[in-house]
Amino acid sequence: MTNITNELNKIKNAIFGKDVRQSIHDAIKECYRNASVEHDNANMEVLIARGVHETLNDRITNCEDKITNNINTVETKMNIGDKIKVSQIDKNQGKIDQTYLTDELLQQISGNAPINSIPPDKGVTTEKLADKSVTKSKIADDVQLFPHQIAPGKIVFDGLTAVKLPSSNAIVTVNKPSKLANSEYSIDITSTSSEGYGWIAQIPNNITLNEVETNTYGNKLTFIIQYSYNGTSKLSLNGRVYYKDETSETFNINNVFESATNKVAVIEVEFNKPIKSGTYLYVSPELNKTFTYTKNIYYYGGAIDDVYSKYLLDLRIDKTNRDIDVISSKIEGVTVETNHYPFSDRFISGSNVIIQTNNSTFSNNSAVLLDDKNSLGGNWWVKYHGEDNNDMPYMQIKISNSFISDIDKKIKLESYKDDGYIEFDIIIDSKKSFNVNAQIVGRYQNSLWTYFRDIPITHKGGRQVYKRKLYFEKSYLGDKLIDDYNFFAIYLVFKSRLTKEDVFYISGITNKYGSSLNPDKIKLERKNFTDKCVPYSALGDEVIKLLNYGANETKVSNEKIVFAGDSVTWGNGGLNDGYLEVIDEIVRFKYSNTVTIDQVTVNGANKIINSPKLFKSKACEIIGVDNSITFLMKSDKVKIAYAINRESKGAAICEVLVDNKVIDTFSTYNPRRKGRKTLTFNADGATRKFQLKEAFTYNHVVTHKGVSLTGELNRGSYGSKFPKGHDYMIIRALDNDEVKHTLFFKDAPAAGEIKITFDYGESITYAKTTVGELGTLLDSGLESYYGDGNVAFDPSNAVSLSSGLDFRKVDKDCFKTYNFASNKTREIKIRIKSLDPRVIPGDTPTFVFNFATDRNFEYMNAGIGGFQYNMFNKETGIINYKKLAEYEPDKIVALMGANDDWGKAEYPVYQPRIVQADYLEKNSYYWIANPIKNESNYNINDRWTDIKAFDKYSITLADNVVIGDVNKHDILIINKWGNDERYCQVRLIDSIDKSKKKITFLTPIDTELVNLDTKVHIKSIKKLGDDIDLFISKLRAYDNINPEIYLACMGVSNMNHRQLLGYREYIRYIAKKNNVKFIDMFTPTSEYQSTVERTITYEINSTGANDYIILKETENINPILRNVTVEVDGMNIFDGKNVRLSGGYGYYWNTDLTHGYKTTPTRLLLKEPIEAGKKIIVKGTTERYSGDYCHMGAETGKYLYGTTILKNLL
Repeated sequence: MTNITNELNKIKNAIFGKDVRQSIHDAIKECYRNASVEHDNANMEVLIARGVHETLNDRITNCEDKITNNINTVETKMNIGDKIKVSQIDKNQGKIDQTYLTDELLQQISGNAPINSIPPDKGVTTEKLADKSVTKSKIADDVQLFPHQIAPGKIVFDGLTAVKLPSSNAIVTVNKPSKLANSEYSIDITSTSSEGYGWIAQIPNNITLNEVETNTYGNKLTFIIQYSYNGTSKLSLNGRVYYKDETSETFNINNVFESATNKVAVIEVEFNKPIKSGTYLYVSPELNKTFTYTKNIYYYGGAIDDVYSKYLLDLRIDKTNRDIDVISSKIEGVTVETNHYPFSDRFISGSNVIIQTNNSTFSNNSAVLLDDKNSLGGNWWVKYHGEDNNDMPYMQIKISNSFISDIDKKIKLESYKDDGYIEFDIIIDSKKSFNVNAQIVGRYQNSLWTYFRDIPITHKGGRQVYKRKLYFEKSYLGDKLIDDYNFFAIYLVFKSRLTKEDVFYISGITNKYGSSLNPDKIKLERKNFTDKCVPYSALGDEVIKLLNYGANETKVSNEKIVFAGDSVTWGNGGLNDGYLEVIDEIVRFKYSNTVTIDQVTVNGANKIINSPKLFKSKACEIIGVDNSITFLMKSDKVKIAYAINRESKGAAICEVLVDNKVIDTFSTYNPRRKGRKTLTFNADGATRKFQLKEAFTYNHVVTHKGVSLTGELNRGSYGSKFPKGHDYMIIRALDNDEVKHTLFFKDAPAAGEIKITFDYGESITYAKTTVGELGTLLDSGLESYYGDGNVAFDPSNAVSLSSGLDFRKVDKDCFKTYNFASNKTREIKIRIKSLDPRVIPGDTPTFVFNFATDRNFEYMNAGIGGFQYNMFNKETGIINYKKLAEYEPDKIVALMGANDDWGKAEYPVYQPRIVQADYLEKNSYYWIANPIKNESNYNINDRWTDIKAFDKYSITLADNVVIGDVNKHDILIINKWGNDERYCQVRLIDSIDKSKKKITFLTPIDTELVNLDTKVHIKSIKKLGDDIDLFISKLRAYDNINPEIYLACMGVSNMNHRQLLGYREYIRYIAKKNNVKFIDMFTPTSEYQSTVERTITYEINSTGANDYIILKETENINPILRNVTVEVDGMNIFDGKNVRLSGGYGYYWNTDLTHGYKTTPTRLLLKEPIEAGKKIIVKGTTERYSGDYCHMGAETGKYLYGTTILKNLL
């Protein structure tokens, strides 16, 4: 309204007509504009009706648009050809029943008519299928199935992801039934051109190398393919691996598939970085030839890390059964098949076998097919041969720890009582005769090595097949966890030089476990350790150099050790005889850097010196000024071992140079007592021995009443006799508790003067002993180790001059030691500068180099033949516990028992019997007491008695058994020994009820091995236990020492001769009672005896008898037949109880009731006779770790004892 008022005011106020007319014009114009533009504001009703719109017309137009849209929507919803959402239907009122469905739809729902519509790719998902809603018929036969994710080490086949494999220029057909064994279908690939191919396997899942290593399966992919092929030549396997870094590479393995029917090939492919989906295998058959396959199995890890691994394959296939049971739960009617076809013929590459010598690699000819069957029943072998360089090789065959991958790594070996082993086959084709040693070696926590028992192979020329078992001995591992071992390998050391004419084949490695093993409890874990080592027990001079691989990096404390014992420790009477030779060399070569004369450079005149008192029995003597010996040593210390003759003849002033700089000068002059003496004695016609009051005498001149006599130093062996024509001997004997020389006459000289002149003096050598040289020089020979004492080496056969007289030890005066600030390789040179001025002018100066090392290993051999524990307990003499203590050792090892048994064992239980002569003769003397000869038989007290009841914890003796003084911890042997201790159960008695004749024990027995015909044997060695207790207490009471004490039991004995069964259990008990360590020698020797190859076969024609004599040709078997099988109709019936042996070498009664050593016939004793006319095949061996099942004459025994004892000391 404001605008109208303004216009009217303009008209009224205008003065001139022109202005009036203009004002009227403007006012009319403004009124029209307002009426046409702002009409919506004409009144309140219009204003409200407009609402939010600019004009009322705008609002009206908007409403018209909405009405049009609503009409369109209603028309759409009224179109019944479109779908109605479930949400629009009332659930209670809108349900559809079958009256609304067509007959065709009802038939399709019920399964009586096909569904013609096809779901799109990926249209059927897991959630759309109920469990077991898919039938097997809906899956194509030429489709492979895989699970989406596969953990390393699991086999994959017949899984869940369907893949149809490509082909080109080939016809692919599916065979139902299968052309191959143990499968429902097979697939043929027939090439239609020379370029035809067909895929046979593809890997759909991803896995990284890191995942593989974490799961301990290494960097290998293994395929197992069952196939047939009708080509004329062998077919190769081809493939491609795809990596995560988007690269790929092809692989090709030649001559995998031979022309054959129903074979199985095992192929492994190695990769070195993460792979991804797509890895595949394919074959290209010859034109118009057909390759048939099924069972596409693969897994991560190497199938042939061990050349063969039947156990691993079988284990993984069994494991796959469990996996597939889960995978196939959604596929009704699918029966997953395990490939039970025997994996007998397998492709092997041999790539895991490392052959190395001191300077060359030997040739691998890959896999060959031989007529010889391996342990798995197959014919594949890996062929190797020597080269023209004529070296002595060793072979390392790495044992994949996934070999037993299903075994829990956190459980100690107490989880099973028997040891696992690996079966190993080797063919040697060589005209030469030589030895090969096989041994498992393990590395413990990246530092210490465990050398399991080595198994020797003696090749006697020609072509021979050898089958051996190599053990993971529980006793060798002690209380260590297996999962702390990160490397295992088999080592073969050929102790002969090989050429191209010397061929050998490796095959058949499988692993087994003892019957008590729970394979879900133990695990060896692979950690890809790549170090190499050589088993010491197979050493020869040619391979010693290979051991010097930087052992100084593993620091071993410097210790002084005493080895106390009897004749087993005594050896031949030297320092490092018998098993101590093995210990000494292992310490020197494995735990030290050691240089022998074979590893030095000699400048100038020289010669080799031989003497048992030297390390390795030899040294190098350099002769003349400026001549020298040079060697390299990597260490922060060097100890130079040298020798000096007794007279200082040729003593030299020597310089020591390190990297061409002189660091020291020393003399080889001998500072020990020496001289010349003349003694006289008055003979009385009765005295034969005259003491010389000196040791180490030589150059003797003896007269009797002025007449020269003939004689020499005693250099004989045990029980020496006077040489023919000799009047006297100079012998070693005790003189006021010192070892001195004695003039010993063959016959007592008549009354008159005896005069003797001699030189005396002690040399300085590696071994400090009272045994001296025969002459001036180091290599003049040694006098006898045996002397005139009061303890015979063999108490059962005591003779004169049969005693060991002293303890031997390393002579610390033979070393020159130099320490350096750092650990590095240095050149060490010893050079002769001049003649020592104290010796005769004009002599030629000499220096005798024995060896050099960087470790101070001092030890004492305190073994004396014939010794018992109580002999160490004496307070007087020079061979007692005091001498051990005065040595101030860090450790003392006591190994005894055989002599103690003869002197201390008691048998408090027996059963009276009336027996015939043959019973008396075929049982050991120690099993029968108080025999009385009757007219036609004998009354005896039999120490093997009957029983009338038993359970897991007790044995009840027969009513007429006589029981004497039986005590707790006495030994009970269940089942009569029959040449093999494995069939006996040994327990320590816990209690005895004499009135009921019931004996109890704490460790349960295997009652399956016992029946009421079983015989038992009880013995007491309590007196031995008392002697050991006193021995330990005396050592502990000695001032200023606190040695760690080890009690060792003896190895397996021939019970016809030595009754040592049960000593392991008893000495272990004594050790535990006294809180000292125990070393078990029984177990490794028993295991060795149970794995020696059976080389003797006897054939018996059954007559229906129960007792047969077995002869070796026409002779009795000596000493005993071991590791026996008795086969009837191809089955081994030997059980050591119902079928057992007796006889062999031993100590027996004679029918006239005298007794002594002899070899009785070996008898096969049967509880039930074999049907007459049948063949009885007896197989066994007389090989043994020790010639008499006691002493250390055989190399095997030395190594078994040495390695076992040292392993416990480290």
